Amino acid sequence: MNFLIKLKNIFAFRYICEKVFYLLLINIIFIYSLVKNNYFLLLFVIILYIIFLKYNNKLLLFSLIMVMIILLNYFIRVTNFNKFTSLEYAGYTEVYKTVEYDDYQKIYIKTKQGKLFFNSKEKIYRSGMIIYIDGTIELPFKNHYEHGFNYYEYLKYNSIYGKINANEIYIIKKKFSFSNLHEGLNDYINNNFKSPSKEFLKTLIIGDKNTFDDVLYGQIQKLGIAHLFVISGLHMDIIKKFAMKIMNVIKVNNLIQSIIISLLLLVYFVIAMYSVSILRVLLAFIISKISCFNKFNSIDKLSLNASIVLLINPFYLFSFSFLLSYIIVFGILLISPYFKKEKNIKSFILNNLMISFISTIISLPIVIRINSDVNFLSLIYNLSHPYS
Repeated sequence: MNFLIKLKNIFAFRYICEKVFYLLLINIIFIYSLVKNNYFLLLFVIILYIIFLKYNNKLLLFSLIMVMIILLNYFIRVTNFNKFTSLEYAGYTEVYKTVEYDDYQKIYIKTKQGKLFFNSKEKIYRSGMIIYIDGTIELPFKNHYEHGFNYYEYLKYNSIYGKINANEIYIIKKKFSFSNLHEGLNDYINNNFKSPSKEFLKTLIIGDKNTFDDVLYGQIQKLGIAHLFVISGLHMDIIKKFAMKIMNVIKVNNLIQSIIISLLLLVYFVIAMYSVSILRVLLAFIISKISCFNKFNSIDKLSLNASIVLLINPFYLFSFSFLLSYIIVFGILLISPYFKKEKNIKSFILNNLMISFISTIISLPIVIRINSDVNFLSLIYNLSHPYS
């Protein structure tokens, strides 16, 4: 019995309150040093662990568990990526994702050795299909100049070995896949709307920008409002509030409401093809409903949220979606104590100016890496955007 009491105390989350932020920083440095083979940073991580954690055994236990999960996840992904020894492939495989472009379709497949993709001008493939494919594997190229886009690393972080140039493809059978939700909605929009309406709808509802007009999207980027054309917390907030309104009318109790809303957000997460920004909001909602996290402040809740995402996939750390989603929210949380509390037009404008300014400044280094054009008038354009 005493052992059970001690075990309960060890795993009591209240003991790590207000420490998750430091733990997240250490784990971020740890993941970076691991992926980039930077042994100096790895030594720095060990020193940080000693400084921040040696006086808190319970936090140390959680940190060690996180490190073990990250290490295991990392080595499994790297090992699977390095499994391929042959540049020939022939066999049965399953389609797990398809991406539609204007004049072709990109199909991602799972094999026993790892993941591959191929292109097809015939847009006939759907997730869940079992196909027979015979072809040669084309290895991804690495960046041709320093600090340029590294296609090899991009595929590696997504556990994709390379492209298969198919000689023969046969569709064997079809079965249901959760990705069919995304594809079905995509087909519905394609069949019932015309350009440019369908491109806007696909971008704003299912997060598909692949058929968006390049010239128009370039103009949107120059205006500095490209983030308005991505799925964000605003979408989840609309779903959540709409569902809550209906359930309040029919008097559903709070526990059932939380379960139903969590399931709705999970379905939308699948429809949005597992977007990191949607995962952040989904986890934020779940964390807010778990009583043991009530004593956490907002930054530590966000840190716990980010830690869970990195446990799922350490390579998310190198995703622009992950970085922008969490850094902008972190910046807003930092300045939130300075928001005007009065409910009037002046306070509303000042608060939105503060949010717009800090979001633009804190995301600037990442935005410049993606797009060299920076329009500071976006500070005005973004006033009505909640950055949720």
